[in-house]
Amino acid sequence: MRLTLLTCAEQPALTADDRLLADALARLGVEVRVSPWSALDIDAAGAACVLRSTWDYHIAFEPFVAWLDAIDRHGVRLVNSTALVRWNADKQYLRALEGAGIALPPTMWLEGVEPGAIAAALAATDWPRAVLKPRVSAAAHGTLVITPSAPVPDDALEPLRAHGALLQAFLPEIEHDGELSLLYFDGTFSHAVRKRPREGDFRVQHEFGGSEDAVEPLSIERAFAERVMAACPEVPVYARVDVVTTARGPVLMELELIEPCLYFAHHEGAAERCARAILARL
Repeated sequence: MRLTLLTCAEQPALTADDRLLADALARLGVEVRVSPWSALDIDAAGAACVLRSTWDYHIAFEPFVAWLDAIDRHGVRLVNSTALVRWNADKQYLRALEGAGIALPPTMWLEGVEPGAIAAALAATDWPRAVLKPRVSAAAHGTLVITPSAPVPDDALEPLRAHGALLQAFLPEIEHDGELSLLYFDGTFSHAVRKRPREGDFRVQHEFGGSEDAVEPLSIERAFAERVMAACPEVPVYARVDVVTTARGPVLMELELIEPCLYFAHHEGAAERCARAILARL
């Protein structure tokens, strides 16, 4: 069997973490190819394509959606599925999960993303700080921390204008406890890491100086993540549930089903579990 692991044009090689997945697939007899999603030769893709470091999909969103359509027309299997990717690509999925009983940080969905509309929305809350996020985004792209006393610069809003935005209360727990990521393969819990921002920042991603360590989640965190997974439209082959535990309990920051780092290096056997989940689905 041949599979293609998908990357992006600016970083076409596999990450060190995803090389562990490629090695695990090879040990199971799979011929692994690597290609940026935007340069994929669909006819040579093999049995399926697996989304990995497709880290520019939100920048080229319309071409990415058209690419998903082409994948469907050619009958190529995508992991995760094109239906799940479309659902997860717009943060409106969080609204759907909240409707299913999943707790989020206090959230407002913005119709307009001009400075006046944002200021009015924030003034209607009692939040001392808020996080402004584009509805289509990855790796904290276009995400801003704002306060009632500091106007949002107009040029900072460009990433939010194309698809809309959401405003969330800033969770101070992120600054000292970070964010917990629980990893699932074929709906089964695999491992967890705690991601922490560097001092003075709120972003936990590596490119902003964040770090992570393997941890064992609390039972309340594990139970919450299980409820999130149960609320998915279908069982993902891989999923990362990003959680912050607050005074009112765990809340969902993101359910990552497209291109998350899966932290294979932090747990022995994790890459093989993911590889077997991919093959089982195919």
